[in-house]
Amino acid sequence: MFLGRRNLSIIGSTGSLGSKVFESALSLQRRIIALAGGENIKELLSQIRKSRPLFVSVGREEKAEELEQALLDHFPREDFPEIGFGREGIKRAAELGDYLAVTTNGLVGVCECEDALKRGAVLLLGSKEIAVVAGVVLRHAATAGGGDIIPLDSELTAVVQLLKGRDLRDLDRVVLCASGGPFLGKTEEELRSVTVADALKHPVWSMGKKVSIDSATLFNKAMEIMVAERLLGIPACKLGVVIHPQSRVHAFLQMLDGGLLFQSAPADMSWAAGYALKNTKEKERLIQQGDLGVGFYGFFESFLRGFKEMTFLPVKNGDYVSLDLGWRSLEKGGGFPALLAGADQALVEAFLEDRISFCDILRGLEAVFSKPPCSVHLSDESTNLNAMITAWEEGERMAEGWIAKVSAGGGM
Repeated sequence: MFLGRRNLSIIGSTGSLGSKVFESALSLQRRIIALAGGENIKELLSQIRKSRPLFVSVGREEKAEELEQALLDHFPREDFPEIGFGREGIKRAAELGDYLAVTTNGLVGVCECEDALKRGAVLLLGSKEIAVVAGVVLRHAATAGGGDIIPLDSELTAVVQLLKGRDLRDLDRVVLCASGGPFLGKTEEELRSVTVADALKHPVWSMGKKVSIDSATLFNKAMEIMVAERLLGIPACKLGVVIHPQSRVHAFLQMLDGGLLFQSAPADMSWAAGYALKNTKEKERLIQQGDLGVGFYGFFESFLRGFKEMTFLPVKNGDYVSLDLGWRSLEKGGGFPALLAGADQALVEAFLEDRISFCDILRGLEAVFSKPPCSVHLSDESTNLNAMITAWEEGERMAEGWIAKVSAGGGM
């Protein structure tokens, strides 16, 4: 039961994207009713002091005890929020909001996303992994329960903005922009010596570790292709990608009548978070006239000044391993996108721990994709959440096996 309209729960509030959502919610005067973080007690404590939620959850019981001790320095015990931990804590936090923002890494919160949509909540989804694995399931849940889904992502949010009020049948192509990451134009020889620190230094965006590595391999864009098809329902045949290093334009619509529309915004997730919080199916008009003042015109003038310097590079088949695998996974259907996303999760983690090289991430993805288990071939299983989670877990398992062999001097 909702505690009142515009109550927001944030799962993953202390992460890179979660903190953007949190700050945007404060500026828009949303009621933040529940927060779920992980291990960062200092950041979570700061958020509690700013928003005074009713419920807070952390990753482990020991962290819950640590948070309780930290709260004693700031509040009398009777003013404490309720504190939970682990899976049950996430479930409780998700249940409290009629707006649920999920900005976690991996599949944390996937079941809570489906439950929220079934009860008519608005889901602000920032986890591409969940969107790839459960995108079709979530679309069906939203239709059945009257919920709404808004992606928390620069390119996908741009697509949602551009598609408002338009019929997919009038579109020739939806084109997502990719920055190209920190290694655009590098040769395979140069990539062999890439370190974790190198891969985390994106020239434009400030992001968490997982998405930064995915941006460097371009698997981030492969996942966005998969999300656009599975979560937004855009046919794969209408999707395209262009490399745009400046990251000022996020998406294009190419119309059948020859028109070309594009969306531009700063390379900062704050605008996407603000859009998701302001533009819901209730059509609330929270933007005051001052929102289109100096900030808007300053960005517009900056956009025009930099227009001549913007570059857009076409992407052809075979140019990028990650993108090719993304397209091929959609062609095969079934659990293939989930399998690929699960494998990437394990491979990126191994790279961040210096267990494999940067180039091994792509080799591992190819190895897993080339020898999938029979279960992921079922084309109609995308509507079965358990089947999709199993495909994800198979991808993780196969990638871990490949990593072990590579570390031992072998390979798949």
